[in-house]
Amino acid sequence: MKRNVIAQGPSTLIISLPAKWVKKYGIVKGNQLDLLEDGRKITISTESIDNHIKSITVKLLEQNYYYVWTEILTYFIAGYDEIRVENIDKKSMDFIETEAIKAMMGFDIVEQTTQYVVLRKVMGEDSKEFDTIMRRIFLGLIEQSKILLNYFKTGEDLDFILTLERTNNRQCVYLKRLLTKEGFVKQDKIVFASILLEHLLGVADAFKYLMWSIQKEKMIKFDSKIIDICNQIHKKLELNYKLYFNYSSELFEQIENHTIRLDSRSGDVVDDIVLNPIAMFQIACIINILRHVSYQTQGINS
Repeated sequence: MKRNVIAQGPSTLIISLPAKWVKKYGIVKGNQLDLLEDGRKITISTESIDNHIKSITVKLLEQNYYYVWTEILTYFIAGYDEIRVENIDKKSMDFIETEAIKAMMGFDIVEQTTQYVVLRKVMGEDSKEFDTIMRRIFLGLIEQSKILLNYFKTGEDLDFILTLERTNNRQCVYLKRLLTKEGFVKQDKIVFASILLEHLLGVADAFKYLMWSIQKEKMIKFDSKIIDICNQIHKKLELNYKLYFNYSSELFEQIENHTIRLDSRSGDVVDDIVLNPIAMFQIACIINILRHVSYQTQGINS
């Protein structure tokens, strides 16, 4: 990138900042930027601006935890460093203490009364963490799939699927926050990255709901076709993991050709299943979401 030097007055020279960079980091008139001289190079940094705490006050209109979580999560992903939650009752306070704050990587409760609670960033963020955490997300989904397959073979407990789902939520929303604050290594592909994270959240959720359905109905016997489908899901998860970190058009085509069918072309699985309809729906959801995971990965690399 090149910029023309403009003269202002007898001794002042000026260059303009890139518009996309200015918008991305919220630079406005009056901000101070840090300049580091290094021989023929000058590095411009927003470090001084980054030290400013971006805060918001949220006044709750309802107290059910889905609403409370949605309100808080919105501002966490949007890059706020401090979130003050007001009009709060004991039930919502307990939810924030036991659930919400655990899902907000780098945040903690720094102030608390019977009327409000203040959540604040207490750890720094580093865009270099993105790929490391993305790798953990994929490996967590693969592990969820392994637990399900082991249950078919040995009746092994499924509860760890829920632990992995909560970890997945925490990691995915943190990476969404990183995209907001730091951008993406391929900035023009940031939309694909954001949608990909939403789909990875969806896969973990579907595994959780499938687990709950199996446990509720106390299912211990499964049609061989269902087990085969879940083995195919596991294989497709591993292929998507490889696709994200070692993308190739050939691998994308291989995933596209690896179609998991629930219709009569592979036997009428729907009529033969032992699983209840809710469980079958979650299996179908996982299959469908995985298609979109590969599409977003292809979009990032197109």
